[in-house]
Amino acid sequence: MEKLGVKKSGVLAVLLIVLFVTSFFSVFSVTTNAVKPVIVKIGVISDDYYLTAETALYTGVVQNDINAYVAKLPDYRFIPPVKFEFQVESMGGDDNLVESNAQLVKFHKEGINLIIGGWYSSQIDASTLSILHKYNMVMISPTANAPSLAGMDGNLFLLMPNASMEGTIVAAMFKNLGLTSAIVIERVGTFGSGVLGTFSPSFSSSNLFTYTYDPTDTTGTSFINALTAANTEAGKLSSVGVFLIAYDTDCAELNSPYFATNYPNLWGLLWFGTDGTANSGFLTEPNVAALKILSPNPAQPHNTKFDGMALTWYPLMGWPMGYSEACWIDAGWMLAQAVIETRPTWTGMTPGANDVKKVLIDDSSRYFGYSGWCQLDKYGDRVSGNWDIVGYGTSGYMQYGSYDLYSKTISWTTTP
Repeated sequence: MEKLGVKKSGVLAVLLIVLFVTSFFSVFSVTTNAVKPVIVKIGVISDDYYLTAETALYTGVVQNDINAYVAKLPDYRFIPPVKFEFQVESMGGDDNLVESNAQLVKFHKEGINLIIGGWYSSQIDASTLSILHKYNMVMISPTANAPSLAGMDGNLFLLMPNASMEGTIVAAMFKNLGLTSAIVIERVGTFGSGVLGTFSPSFSSSNLFTYTYDPTDTTGTSFINALTAANTEAGKLSSVGVFLIAYDTDCAELNSPYFATNYPNLWGLLWFGTDGTANSGFLTEPNVAALKILSPNPAQPHNTKFDGMALTWYPLMGWPMGYSEACWIDAGWMLAQAVIETRPTWTGMTPGANDVKKVLIDDSSRYFGYSGWCQLDKYGDRVSGNWDIVGYGTSGYMQYGSYDLYSKTISWTTTP
């Protein structure tokens, strides 16, 4: 009987121990699960035109996808856990350096130091870099690519390959198609002058005619004046093409039903453009199909990652997803990946610019995003790859050919 009693006591003791351990870990588990996550905010500087679309993209699709990815990572990576939130705010107009910089400072005052912004090259200059350094902020620009921005170094990172290549590629197209003279309609600013700088060496001064327009003229008069002068010159030339160095938002006149009547000498010519006029929702009229506007654009990836997101993109945003749009999404992911990578080294409860920028360039070499490999060079600029030649036709936006960066050759899939 005593042995039986000992057995009962032993069983009771074991049960008590099991209950204690279970209770302890249950309490610990509840306590751990109750810990509020650290909210890492990423600020997006938008403008009035894109505000609704970018809010839906970043606070919906991108934020949800990133947080779903983080939730699958091992718990020990994050104590306390991390959650990302995107905050999208408008700076007003679409080409305003002063307002863009003011929004940077505003985000900093709100404790947001990881930024997606500087969509246009004209929204970035030395004053922008000064703000980033002064307040220890990091900014990724998905689309700014003026040659003047290359090699700036510091807290600015550029996801669009530098536009200096585009002038070289368009010059190669002119030569390939036997065009010996060029009329250039140039947007005043660092983007236009930078692209022209790599295009003009292929032409003598007697075969190159440049007409500039002021993008700050919201009436469109400056652009119309440039077209009018170019039309007059085109009537005197043969074997000539038109190189439009512009942003699509500047080019409303190209959609005019009176374009062929008002500019008859330009109407029959072959037009060329830049990534600023490629895959545009603004250039949709029959005129554009006639002009073609052959434009170099970084080669669009063809994989399930891009194709899957493209199906989500179109109904959400209202226009097809291309390379630059893929860079919008990659900007968010690259900042998030850098935060994840540096989590153990944070000096506070949120990452600083120094934490993130230490790993951003190295991480980029291993990040295959929606726009392809997102490798950055030592200055934080996207490493260029091959280029598509795209434009418009009777079936809409289409690919005409490609440019091989290494052999420096043009290949046509559709003869312009």
